[in-house]
Amino acid sequence: IGWGDKKIVLKWEDALSVTKDSIGMLDNSLRFTYDNGDGESSYFFGSFAFNYRLTAFQITNQLITVARSLKEIEGKKRTKSSRKILKDVPPDEMLKKMEIILSKEIKNVRVKDYYVNCWSEGNKTDAAPFYGPFLEKKKNFDVKISAWEFADPGSEFLNEWSGEKFTQKRVVSFRSKRTTHLYIGPPIAGVTQTQYCRVEGNDKCVLAMTVVMDGIPYADVFAIEVRWVTRRLGNNDVSVDVGVFVDFKKSSMFASKIRSGTVQESKPVYIELFEATKEVCIAGRTDEIEEEKEHEKEEGEGEAAAAKEVCVEAATDGTAFTSFITNFSKRFHPERIWDAFAVKIKATSLMSHDAAVRHILLIVGLFAFIYLCFPFSAKLASEQTGGSGFSQHKLDDLTKRIDDLNGEVKEIKELLHRILSLVESSEQQ
Repeated sequence: IGWGDKKIVLKWEDALSVTKDSIGMLDNSLRFTYDNGDGESSYFFGSFAFNYRLTAFQITNQLITVARSLKEIEGKKRTKSSRKILKDVPPDEMLKKMEIILSKEIKNVRVKDYYVNCWSEGNKTDAAPFYGPFLEKKKNFDVKISAWEFADPGSEFLNEWSGEKFTQKRVVSFRSKRTTHLYIGPPIAGVTQTQYCRVEGNDKCVLAMTVVMDGIPYADVFAIEVRWVTRRLGNNDVSVDVGVFVDFKKSSMFASKIRSGTVQESKPVYIELFEATKEVCIAGRTDEIEEEKEHEKEEGEGEAAAAKEVCVEAATDGTAFTSFITNFSKRFHPERIWDAFAVKIKATSLMSHDAAVRHILLIVGLFAFIYLCFPFSAKLASEQTGGSGFSQHKLDDLTKRIDDLNGEVKEIKELLHRILSLVESSEQQ
Protein backbone atom coordinates (compact mmCIF):
# COMPACT_ATOMS: atom_id res chain seq x y z
CA ILE A 1 0.00 0.00 0.00
CA GLY A 2 1.54 3.34 -0.76
CA TRP A 3 2.20 6.28 -2.96
CA GLY A 4 5.36 6.51 -5.02
CA ASP A 5 8.31 5.40 -2.91
CA LYS A 6 6.28 5.12 0.31
CA LYS A 7 5.46 1.53 1.19
CA ILE A 8 3.61 0.20 4.22
CA VAL A 9 3.79 -3.51 5.11
CA LEU A 10 1.54 -4.90 7.85
CA LYS A 11 0.60 -8.41 8.93
CA TRP A 12 -3.03 -9.29 8.42
CA GLU A 13 -3.10 -10.88 11.88
CA ASP A 14 -2.27 -7.46 13.39
CA ALA A 15 -5.20 -5.77 11.63
CA LEU A 16 -8.01 -4.68 13.93
CA SER A 17 -10.51 -2.95 11.65
CA VAL A 18 -11.08 -0.93 8.52
CA THR A 19 -13.64 1.88 8.54
CA LYS A 20 -14.98 4.35 6.02
CA ASP A 21 -13.73 7.89 6.61
CA SER A 22 -13.85 11.25 4.88
CA ILE A 23 -11.71 14.28 4.03
CA GLY A 24 -13.88 17.27 4.77
CA MET A 25 -16.93 16.93 2.57
CA LEU A 26 -15.41 14.14 0.48
CA ASP A 27 -16.60 10.80 1.76
CA ASN A 28 -14.13 8.65 -0.18
CA SER A 29 -11.47 7.51 2.33
CA LEU A 30 -10.59 4.50 4.51
CA ARG A 31 -8.93 4.26 7.93
CA PHE A 32 -6.97 1.07 8.62
CA THR A 33 -6.48 0.35 12.35
CA TYR A 34 -3.89 -2.17 13.53
CA ASP A 35 -2.05 -3.38 16.63
CA ASN A 36 1.51 -1.99 16.71
CA GLY A 37 2.54 -4.06 19.74
CA ASP A 38 2.12 -1.22 22.24
CA GLY A 39 -1.45 -0.30 21.40
CA GLU A 40 -3.56 0.78 18.44
CA SER A 41 -2.36 2.79 15.45
CA SER A 42 -3.99 3.61 12.17
CA TYR A 43 -3.29 4.68 8.60
CA PHE A 44 -5.52 6.98 6.61
CA PHE A 45 -6.05 6.35 2.89
CA GLY A 46 -7.95 8.93 0.89
CA SER A 47 -9.11 9.85 -2.58
CA PHE A 48 -10.46 6.55 -3.82
CA ALA A 49 -11.72 7.25 -7.32
CA PHE A 50 -15.04 6.00 -8.66
CA ASN A 51 -16.42 3.17 -6.52
CA TYR A 52 -13.06 1.56 -5.64
CA ARG A 53 -13.36 2.48 -1.98
CA LEU A 54 -16.29 0.10 -1.55
CA THR A 55 -14.37 -2.71 -3.25
CA ALA A 56 -11.27 -2.04 -1.15
CA PHE A 57 -13.38 -1.85 2.02
CA GLN A 58 -15.10 -5.18 1.31
CA ILE A 59 -11.92 -7.06 0.42
CA THR A 60 -9.97 -5.68 3.38
CA ASN A 61 -12.78 -6.36 5.82
CA GLN A 62 -13.12 -9.95 4.66
CA LEU A 63 -9.39 -10.62 4.88
CA ILE A 64 -9.23 -9.13 8.39
CA THR A 65 -12.05 -11.47 9.43
CA VAL A 66 -10.31 -14.49 7.92
CA ALA A 67 -6.92 -13.59 9.43
CA ARG A 68 -8.44 -13.04 12.87
CA SER A 69 -10.21 -16.41 12.81
CA LEU A 70 -7.12 -18.20 11.54
CA LYS A 71 -5.15 -16.64 14.39
CA GLU A 72 -7.73 -17.82 16.93
CA ILE A 73 -7.73 -21.35 15.52
CA GLU A 74 -3.94 -21.44 15.43
CA GLY A 75 -3.87 -20.27 19.06
CA LYS A 76 -6.15 -23.14 20.08
CA LYS A 77 -4.01 -25.63 18.20
CA ARG A 78 -0.88 -24.23 19.83
CA THR A 79 -2.46 -24.59 23.26
CA LYS A 80 -3.45 -28.15 22.49
CA SER A 81 -0.02 -29.07 21.13
CA SER A 82 1.64 -27.49 24.16
CA ARG A 83 0.33 -30.33 26.28
CA LYS A 84 3.46 -32.32 26.75
CA ILE A 85 3.39 -35.95 25.70
CA LEU A 86 5.31 -37.74 28.42
CA LYS A 87 7.87 -40.44 27.69
CA ASP A 88 7.24 -43.95 28.96
CA VAL A 89 8.70 -44.73 32.35
CA PRO A 90 11.64 -47.13 31.79
CA PRO A 91 11.21 -50.84 32.67
CA ASP A 92 11.97 -51.88 36.23
CA GLU A 93 15.58 -53.04 36.71
CA MET A 94 14.84 -55.47 39.56
CA LEU A 95 12.48 -57.47 37.36
CA LYS A 96 15.44 -58.49 35.22
CA LYS A 97 16.53 -60.77 38.06
CA MET A 98 13.15 -62.50 38.18
CA GLU A 99 11.08 -64.79 36.00
CA ILE A 100 8.42 -62.67 34.31
CA ILE A 101 5.06 -64.40 34.49
CA LEU A 102 2.92 -61.52 33.28
CA SER A 103 3.34 -58.31 31.27
CA LYS A 104 0.16 -56.47 30.30
CA GLU A 105 -1.08 -52.97 29.50
CA ILE A 106 -4.21 -51.15 30.63
CA LYS A 107 -5.46 -48.20 28.61
CA ASN A 108 -6.75 -44.97 30.16
CA VAL A 109 -5.73 -45.87 33.71
CA ARG A 110 -3.18 -43.97 35.75
CA VAL A 111 -0.67 -45.29 38.25
CA LYS A 112 -2.24 -43.53 41.21
CA ASP A 113 -5.65 -44.98 40.30
CA TYR A 114 -4.16 -48.47 40.10
CA TYR A 115 -2.73 -48.16 43.60
CA VAL A 116 -5.90 -46.69 45.09
CA ASN A 117 -8.24 -49.28 43.58
CA CYS A 118 -6.05 -52.37 43.89
CA TRP A 119 -3.59 -52.05 46.75
CA SER A 120 -4.75 -49.33 49.16
CA GLU A 121 -7.54 -51.49 50.62
CA GLY A 122 -9.21 -48.26 51.73
CA ASN A 123 -6.28 -47.13 53.92
CA LYS A 124 -6.16 -43.33 53.61
CA THR A 125 -8.34 -43.60 50.51
CA ASP A 126 -12.06 -43.95 49.89
CA ALA A 127 -11.63 -47.12 47.79
CA ALA A 128 -13.44 -50.30 48.75
CA PRO A 129 -11.33 -53.28 49.91
CA PHE A 130 -10.07 -55.31 46.95
CA TYR A 131 -7.28 -57.76 47.80
CA GLY A 132 -9.04 -59.43 50.72
CA PRO A 133 -12.29 -60.07 48.82
CA PHE A 134 -10.25 -61.37 45.86
CA LEU A 135 -8.44 -63.94 48.06
CA GLU A 136 -11.75 -65.10 49.52
CA LYS A 137 -13.33 -65.32 46.07
CA LYS A 138 -10.53 -67.69 45.04
CA LYS A 139 -11.59 -69.99 47.93
CA ASN A 140 -8.76 -69.08 50.28
CA PHE A 141 -9.82 -68.98 53.90
CA ASP A 142 -8.74 -67.50 57.23
CA VAL A 143 -7.80 -64.36 55.29
CA LYS A 144 -6.28 -61.60 57.42
CA ILE A 145 -4.93 -58.30 56.09
CA SER A 146 -3.32 -55.79 58.39
CA ALA A 147 -3.64 -52.06 57.76
CA TRP A 148 -0.84 -50.38 55.87
CA GLU A 149 1.93 -48.96 58.03
CA PHE A 150 3.20 -45.67 56.62
CA ALA A 151 6.85 -44.88 57.33
CA ASP A 152 8.04 -41.46 58.41
CA PRO A 153 10.54 -39.74 56.09
CA GLY A 154 13.98 -41.17 56.72
CA SER A 155 12.70 -44.35 58.36
CA GLU A 156 11.40 -46.29 55.37
CA PHE A 157 10.89 -50.07 55.46
CA LEU A 158 13.72 -52.20 54.06
CA ASN A 159 13.08 -55.21 51.82
CA GLU A 160 16.02 -57.49 52.62
CA TRP A 161 15.99 -59.42 49.35
CA SER A 162 16.07 -56.40 46.98
CA GLY A 163 17.76 -53.99 49.39
CA GLU A 164 15.14 -51.34 48.50
CA LYS A 165 13.31 -49.02 50.83
CA PHE A 166 9.53 -48.70 50.78
CA THR A 167 7.13 -46.23 52.33
CA GLN A 168 4.41 -48.76 53.20
CA LYS A 169 4.28 -52.22 54.75
CA ARG A 170 1.59 -54.71 55.72
CA VAL A 171 1.18 -58.43 56.44
CA VAL A 172 -1.33 -60.69 54.67
CA SER A 173 -2.00 -64.24 55.82
CA PHE A 174 -4.39 -66.95 54.62
CA ARG A 175 -4.69 -70.66 54.05
CA SER A 176 -4.80 -71.96 50.50
CA LYS A 177 -5.59 -75.20 48.69
CA ARG A 178 -2.63 -76.26 46.58
CA THR A 179 -3.19 -77.05 42.89
CA THR A 180 -0.09 -79.07 41.96
CA HIS A 181 1.58 -82.19 43.26
CA LEU A 182 5.03 -81.55 41.77
CA TYR A 183 6.45 -81.78 45.26
CA ILE A 184 5.16 -83.65 48.27
CA GLY A 185 3.21 -82.17 51.10
CA PRO A 186 -0.32 -81.58 52.42
CA PRO A 187 -3.04 -80.16 50.12
CA ILE A 188 -3.50 -77.09 52.33
CA ALA A 189 -0.70 -74.56 52.80
CA GLY A 190 -0.46 -71.65 55.16
CA VAL A 191 0.70 -68.50 53.38
CA THR A 192 2.16 -65.33 54.86
CA GLN A 193 2.91 -62.36 52.60
CA THR A 194 4.92 -59.44 53.88
CA GLN A 195 4.05 -56.72 51.40
CA TYR A 196 6.03 -53.55 50.74
CA CYS A 197 4.73 -50.72 48.61
CA ARG A 198 6.15 -47.55 47.11
CA VAL A 199 4.23 -45.09 44.93
CA GLU A 200 6.43 -42.77 42.87
CA GLY A 201 4.00 -40.00 41.98
CA ASN A 202 2.03 -40.88 38.88
CA ASP A 203 5.01 -42.63 37.29
CA LYS A 204 5.43 -45.93 39.06
CA CYS A 205 4.04 -48.15 41.80
CA VAL A 206 6.01 -51.12 43.15
CA LEU A 207 4.40 -53.80 45.32
CA ALA A 208 6.95 -56.32 46.57
CA MET A 209 5.90 -59.47 48.45
CA THR A 210 8.06 -61.80 50.49
CA VAL A 211 6.00 -64.99 50.64
CA VAL A 212 6.68 -67.82 53.07
CA MET A 213 4.67 -71.02 53.43
CA ASP A 214 4.22 -73.24 56.44
CA GLY A 215 2.96 -76.74 57.14
CA ILE A 216 4.68 -78.23 54.10
CA PRO A 217 8.00 -80.03 53.70
CA TYR A 218 11.02 -77.84 52.96
CA ALA A 219 9.12 -74.72 54.00
CA ASP A 220 12.28 -73.48 55.72
CA VAL A 221 14.37 -73.97 52.58
CA PHE A 222 12.96 -71.18 50.45
CA ALA A 223 10.90 -67.99 50.29
CA ILE A 224 9.15 -66.57 47.26
CA GLU A 225 9.74 -62.99 46.11
CA VAL A 226 6.91 -61.54 44.03
CA ARG A 227 7.09 -58.13 42.44
CA TRP A 228 4.22 -56.15 40.87
CA VAL A 229 5.41 -53.09 38.94
CA THR A 230 2.89 -50.64 37.53
CA ARG A 231 4.53 -47.96 35.40
CA ARG A 232 3.20 -45.15 33.27
CA LEU A 233 3.07 -45.44 29.49
CA GLY A 234 2.65 -42.06 27.81
CA ASN A 235 0.19 -39.82 29.63
CA ASN A 236 -2.76 -42.06 30.48
CA ASP A 237 -1.85 -45.75 30.18
CA VAL A 238 -0.01 -48.19 32.41
CA SER A 239 2.07 -51.35 32.03
CA VAL A 240 1.75 -54.04 34.69
CA ASP A 241 4.65 -56.48 35.00
CA VAL A 242 4.82 -59.33 37.50
CA GLY A 243 7.98 -61.26 38.35
CA VAL A 244 8.66 -64.23 40.62
CA PHE A 245 11.95 -65.31 42.19
CA VAL A 246 12.48 -68.36 44.42
CA ASP A 247 14.97 -67.34 47.08
CA PHE A 248 16.59 -70.47 48.55
CA LYS A 249 17.69 -70.03 52.12
CA LYS A 250 19.28 -73.50 52.18
CA SER A 251 20.58 -75.85 49.53
CA SER A 252 18.23 -78.62 48.47
CA MET A 253 18.33 -81.51 46.04
CA PHE A 254 14.73 -80.64 45.15
CA ALA A 255 15.52 -77.04 44.20
CA SER A 256 14.51 -77.42 40.55
CA LYS A 257 11.20 -79.06 41.46
CA ILE A 258 10.46 -76.42 44.07
CA ARG A 259 11.23 -73.65 41.55
CA SER A 260 9.12 -75.10 38.74
CA GLY A 261 6.28 -75.98 41.09
CA THR A 262 6.24 -72.48 42.52
CA VAL A 263 6.01 -70.88 39.09
CA GLN A 264 3.33 -73.34 37.96
CA GLU A 265 1.20 -72.66 41.03
CA SER A 266 1.75 -68.89 41.02
CA LYS A 267 1.22 -68.02 37.36
CA PRO A 268 -2.53 -68.75 36.99
CA VAL A 269 -3.24 -67.07 40.32
CA TYR A 270 -1.46 -63.86 39.38
CA ILE A 271 -3.03 -63.82 35.91
CA GLU A 272 -6.45 -63.98 37.54
CA LEU A 273 -5.38 -61.29 39.99
CA PHE A 274 -4.30 -59.03 37.13
CA GLU A 275 -7.63 -59.46 35.32
CA ALA A 276 -9.41 -58.55 38.54
CA THR A 277 -7.25 -55.42 39.00
CA LYS A 278 -7.91 -54.41 35.40
CA GLU A 279 -11.63 -54.79 35.87
CA VAL A 280 -11.74 -52.77 39.08
CA CYS A 281 -9.53 -50.03 37.59
CA ILE A 282 -11.70 -49.61 34.51
CA ALA A 283 -14.83 -49.60 36.66
CA GLY A 284 -13.32 -47.07 39.08
CA ARG A 285 -11.61 -44.97 36.45
CA THR A 286 -11.43 -41.32 37.49
CA ASP A 287 -13.39 -38.77 35.51
CA GLU A 288 -10.22 -36.76 34.91
CA ILE A 289 -9.15 -38.68 31.79
CA GLU A 290 -12.68 -38.69 30.40
CA GLU A 291 -12.95 -34.95 31.00
CA GLU A 292 -9.63 -34.39 29.21
CA LYS A 293 -10.86 -36.37 26.20
CA GLU A 294 -14.11 -34.43 26.20
CA HIS A 295 -12.13 -31.20 26.32
CA GLU A 296 -10.09 -32.25 23.28
CA LYS A 297 -13.31 -33.13 21.45
CA GLU A 298 -14.79 -29.73 22.29
CA GLU A 299 -11.63 -28.03 21.02
CA GLY A 300 -12.01 -29.80 17.69
CA GLU A 301 -15.65 -28.79 17.48
CA GLY A 302 -14.67 -25.24 18.45
CA GLU A 303 -12.27 -25.01 15.53
CA ALA A 304 -15.00 -26.13 13.13
CA ALA A 305 -17.42 -23.65 14.70
CA ALA A 306 -14.86 -20.86 14.30
CA ALA A 307 -14.58 -21.65 10.61
CA LYS A 308 -18.36 -21.54 10.25
CA GLU A 309 -18.47 -18.26 12.15
CA VAL A 310 -16.13 -16.72 9.61
CA CYS A 311 -18.39 -17.95 6.86
CA VAL A 312 -21.50 -16.52 8.50
CA GLU A 313 -19.86 -13.17 9.18
CA ALA A 314 -18.45 -12.99 5.70
CA ALA A 315 -21.81 -13.87 4.17
CA THR A 316 -23.84 -11.18 5.92
CA ASP A 317 -24.06 -9.28 2.68
CA GLY A 318 -24.38 -11.78 -0.15
CA THR A 319 -23.72 -9.20 -2.87
CA ALA A 320 -20.69 -7.84 -1.07
CA PHE A 321 -19.28 -11.28 -0.55
CA THR A 322 -19.79 -12.18 -4.19
CA SER A 323 -17.86 -9.03 -5.10
CA PHE A 324 -15.16 -10.02 -2.62
CA ILE A 325 -14.81 -13.49 -4.15
CA THR A 326 -14.63 -12.08 -7.65
CA ASN A 327 -11.95 -9.54 -6.78
CA PHE A 328 -9.97 -12.01 -4.67
CA SER A 329 -9.91 -14.68 -7.35
CA LYS A 330 -8.86 -12.10 -9.95
CA ARG A 331 -6.04 -10.73 -7.79
CA PHE A 332 -4.77 -14.10 -6.57
CA HIS A 333 -5.00 -16.34 -9.57
CA PRO A 334 -3.09 -19.63 -9.11
CA GLU A 335 -0.71 -18.87 -11.98
CA ARG A 336 0.23 -15.55 -10.37
CA ILE A 337 0.83 -17.28 -7.04
CA TRP A 338 2.98 -19.89 -8.80
CA ASP A 339 5.03 -17.21 -10.57
CA ALA A 340 5.65 -15.42 -7.26
CA PHE A 341 6.75 -18.59 -5.48
CA ALA A 342 8.91 -19.71 -8.38
CA VAL A 343 10.76 -16.40 -8.51
CA LYS A 344 11.27 -16.34 -4.75
CA ILE A 345 12.54 -19.92 -4.48
CA LYS A 346 14.77 -19.75 -7.54
CA ALA A 347 16.24 -16.42 -6.47
CA THR A 348 17.23 -17.39 -2.95
CA SER A 349 17.36 -21.20 -2.59
CA LEU A 350 17.32 -20.41 1.14
CA MET A 351 13.73 -21.17 1.97
CA SER A 352 13.56 -24.04 4.47
CA HIS A 353 11.00 -26.77 4.12
CA ASP A 354 9.13 -25.46 7.20
CA ALA A 355 9.02 -21.95 5.77
CA ALA A 356 7.67 -23.25 2.48
CA VAL A 357 5.02 -25.23 4.29
CA ARG A 358 3.93 -22.12 6.22
CA HIS A 359 3.51 -20.20 2.98
CA ILE A 360 1.56 -23.03 1.45
CA LEU A 361 -0.69 -23.42 4.48
CA LEU A 362 -1.49 -19.70 4.37
CA ILE A 363 -2.62 -19.98 0.77
CA VAL A 364 -4.59 -23.15 1.45
CA GLY A 365 -6.18 -21.59 4.53
CA LEU A 366 -7.40 -18.51 2.67
CA PHE A 367 -8.80 -20.46 -0.24
CA ALA A 368 -10.32 -23.07 2.08
CA PHE A 369 -12.21 -20.39 3.99
CA ILE A 370 -13.42 -18.84 0.77
CA TYR A 371 -14.51 -22.22 -0.52
CA LEU A 372 -16.35 -23.00 2.73
CA CYS A 373 -18.05 -19.62 2.80
CA PHE A 374 -19.64 -19.83 -0.61
CA PRO A 375 -22.54 -22.13 0.32
CA PHE A 376 -23.46 -19.84 3.21
CA SER A 377 -23.56 -16.58 1.26
CA ALA A 378 -26.53 -17.30 -0.96
CA LYS A 379 -28.56 -18.89 1.82
CA LEU A 380 -28.00 -16.12 4.39
CA ALA A 381 -28.53 -13.33 1.91
CA SER A 382 -31.79 -14.91 0.88
CA GLU A 383 -32.92 -15.27 4.52
CA GLN A 384 -32.02 -11.68 5.39
CA THR A 385 -33.82 -10.18 2.40
CA GLY A 386 -36.90 -12.36 2.72
CA GLY A 387 -35.92 -14.43 -0.29
CA SER A 388 -35.62 -11.46 -2.62
CA GLY A 389 -31.91 -10.77 -2.20
CA PHE A 390 -30.96 -12.86 -5.21
CA SER A 391 -32.71 -13.11 -8.50
CA GLN A 392 -32.61 -16.34 -10.43
CA HIS A 393 -30.11 -14.74 -12.77
CA LYS A 394 -27.82 -13.85 -9.88
CA LEU A 395 -28.15 -17.33 -8.41
CA ASP A 396 -27.19 -18.87 -11.75
CA ASP A 397 -24.28 -16.48 -11.95
CA LEU A 398 -23.17 -17.42 -8.43
CA THR A 399 -23.43 -21.13 -9.29
CA LYS A 400 -21.21 -20.58 -12.29
CA ARG A 401 -18.66 -18.78 -10.15
CA ILE A 402 -18.69 -21.63 -7.64
CA ASP A 403 -17.99 -24.06 -10.46
CA ASP A 404 -15.17 -21.82 -11.63
CA LEU A 405 -13.78 -21.72 -8.09
CA ASN A 406 -13.90 -25.53 -7.88
CA GLY A 407 -11.71 -25.59 -10.95
CA GLU A 408 -9.31 -23.13 -9.36
CA VAL A 409 -9.13 -25.27 -6.20
CA LYS A 410 -7.99 -28.19 -8.36
CA GLU A 411 -5.40 -25.92 -9.92
CA ILE A 412 -4.21 -24.95 -6.44
CA LYS A 413 -3.70 -28.62 -5.53
CA GLU A 414 -1.56 -29.09 -8.61
CA LEU A 415 0.22 -25.86 -7.76
CA LEU A 416 1.12 -27.11 -4.27
CA HIS A 417 2.68 -30.26 -5.69
CA ARG A 418 4.77 -28.14 -8.02
CA ILE A 419 5.85 -25.84 -5.18
CA LEU A 420 6.88 -28.73 -2.95
CA SER A 421 8.82 -30.34 -5.79
CA LEU A 422 10.65 -27.08 -6.43
CA VAL A 423 11.42 -26.63 -2.73
CA GLU A 424 12.82 -30.16 -2.46
CA SER A 425 14.97 -29.70 -5.58
CA SER A 426 16.29 -26.35 -4.30
CA GLU A 427 17.27 -27.94 -0.98
CA GLN A 428 19.19 -30.69 -2.78
CA GLN A 429 21.21 -28.20 -4.86
